[in-house]
Amino acid sequence: MARVLGAGAVAGVIGAGSVRMAARMGRALSAGPWVACVAVDLPSALWAPRVVLRAPDTGELWVFTVVAVRRRLQWAEPGPSGALWWCGDPQRGGVLAQPGGETLLWVRPTRTLRRRQEAVRAAEASGRLGRPSPQQPQRAERSQQAEPVPLGSSAVRAAGAQVPRRRPVFRWIALLGVVAGGLGIAGIVAADGDPQIDLTVLKEDSSGNCTVTWKDPDDGRLRKGPFRCTPDRDPSLSDWDTGWVVSYGPWKGELYNAEWEGATANTVNDGLLAAGFLLLVGAAVGGGIRVVQRRADRRVEQRATALAAEWATAGERPGVSLVKSPTGVSLHKSPAEDGPELPELPE
Repeated sequence: MARVLGAGAVAGVIGAGSVRMAARMGRALSAGPWVACVAVDLPSALWAPRVVLRAPDTGELWVFTVVAVRRRLQWAEPGPSGALWWCGDPQRGGVLAQPGGETLLWVRPTRTLRRRQEAVRAAEASGRLGRPSPQQPQRAERSQQAEPVPLGSSAVRAAGAQVPRRRPVFRWIALLGVVAGGLGIAGIVAADGDPQIDLTVLKEDSSGNCTVTWKDPDDGRLRKGPFRCTPDRDPSLSDWDTGWVVSYGPWKGELYNAEWEGATANTVNDGLLAAGFLLLVGAAVGGGIRVVQRRADRRVEQRATALAAEWATAGERPGVSLVKSPTGVSLHKSPAEDGPELPELPE
């Protein structure tokens, strides 16, 4: 049972992580269009590989760490054009894909300043950052109607900050935990009513495994079956022992001793109780994290709405991103771009 629960817990964690990653990708892809960026991949033998992207509208450099299993890391390598498609928020992560948008990877901003600076220096030393900006992808349904939305557009930023509608997954997990724990408790309570009976020992081996006969307390018939005898019994009681009969469920009629050994019902009850506890703890932790994330998303949405209103009244300057680059490095900056500092979206 311990091995089964351990394997189930590992599979559950992996499955929950995959579902959460898919949901994050879906929200990022629905918030804005693909943007083609000049990219430099920086593989690592010990750590997750990093990717440096050059924003096509501002020339800012973004350093990301790839979050994927090893067999999918090859998808972070730019194609012959030296470009990768990007969709997301440079400060919170997003989706990276090779041109075509079919090989999806989740990337997050590289956390420490030292690693970002090292990645920028390595990318500049490679000489691949100086490539011309690639042609921007068009969505099939908009290829004839409109041009791609610029990466720095406040409309894209506001759309990406909207609070997504989430399914109550952790509520169902908590409900499942309550059901499993309730069944385990019900079985333990039902075991208090199991009748105690006298057993006649017919045969006993050196390991304590016996063959016994007893009178069924329900119908009075004489029955025979295996039993785990009580160790160190008095020699005068070698042909006698006492045990309990399961009185409920599909295990009705099974025998067990004073150490609760011998009946499958006891193992199932303990397993259900442990599984219910683990599910409730997991649901509480996951639900708490989701509540914190939802509150943060709402604050971002309110801030983005205020920024969009400010841009609507003051006029948006083209080519300026509302999100500061994680690296703080820009390849192209001219005196004409100097101006009042823009407020930043909170993380």
